[in-house]
Amino acid sequence: MRCGRPWPLGASASETGVNFSLVAPDATRIELLLFEHGDAAEPWATLELDLQQHRSGDHWHIELEGEGVGIGSCYGYRVFGPLQPGAHGFNPSKLLLDPCARAISGWNDYERSLAIGAIPNTSCALKGVVTERERFDFASAPRPRHSWQRTVIYELHVGGFTRGHGSPVPDERQGTLLGLIDTIPYLKDLGITTIELLPVMAFDPQDAPGGRHNHWGYSPVSWMAPHPDYLVGDDPLQAREQVRQLV
Repeated sequence: MRCGRPWPLGASASETGVNFSLVAPDATRIELLLFEHGDAAEPWATLELDLQQHRSGDHWHIELEGEGVGIGSCYGYRVFGPLQPGAHGFNPSKLLLDPCARAISGWNDYERSLAIGAIPNTSCALKGVVTERERFDFASAPRPRHSWQRTVIYELHVGGFTRGHGSPVPDERQGTLLGLIDTIPYLKDLGITTIELLPVMAFDPQDAPGGRHNHWGYSPVSWMAPHPDYLVGDDPLQAREQVRQLV
């Protein structure tokens, strides 16, 4: 266990281990919890970050190595601090998702209602997943370079556009980012040069009134992880690769 680095944010795997970095300027104490898998009810390890060693300005950070810590590891945070109505609302009984996690697990047991109150939510909270940081060779797919005068933008919802009767998308890819690839010939026939996607980052599906399902996605839980309903399969480590294939 080393003090780690404040950058980059999130969990970053390297040859020396995994660096965890979280911005929490008003926190007084932070615990990093490690889980065997996304649906685990209890952590296999809980590490307290030292205020002197593991904090640089607003950033809390730690680097770990060894068995059980690496690509695919699931993690979350407990954050301690002041409880001031109208200002700060720290609640260390809650497991918090890293807002910079690049993949997320724990959707099967996720329960939004336990995000508040005194009851611990560890068994039903979302958890971050450590992913690789390798760069993708986008140069192999050169940009179309359409002029603005010839640009036709089509805004669409990935789930709705690729699913339904008459869709050219195979059943196993309907409603997904990979399924959107199958619609490209159709879009080109329409003269579309550019697509603008409605939210595809991970969002809270339970953030809707009356037990309804959040369809549109305007309730992000992570800006850096794709929404699981838009992926083929349930492996969080494949999430970024599927986004790259679409791009």
